[in-house]
Amino acid sequence: MHERLIRTVEDAHIAFNRGDFFSRKINVPGCSILFNDELTEDSYLNYATHLHVQGRLDPLIGKIERLFHSHRSLPSFYFLPYSRPQRLETVFAERGYTLFTEDAWMF
Repeated sequence: MHERLIRTVEDAHIAFNRGDFFSRKINVPGCSILFNDELTEDSYLNYATHLHVQGRLDPLIGKIERLFHSHRSLPSFYFLPYSRPQRLETVFAERGYTLFTEDAWMF
């Protein structure tokens, strides 16, 4: 599937759910983070997405983890077909993260 279409659908999903589910969007260079204040441990509503890391991964991942912890949320990351670099899943597995689920949405 064309990457631009996937990104458009993801952006529309986020915009549609702003206010109902996603109460806060925090932009961090290299990704965006979405939070729901009332459900700080819900990995479906508190996650970093739009990951597009250029350069060293560890500093950005550490920064995101600290930001989650400062909001009393568990770090959760959502990988999409346009997440870069493509080895992100491996890097997170090496840091002790485990796969929570594989979403298939509407396609």
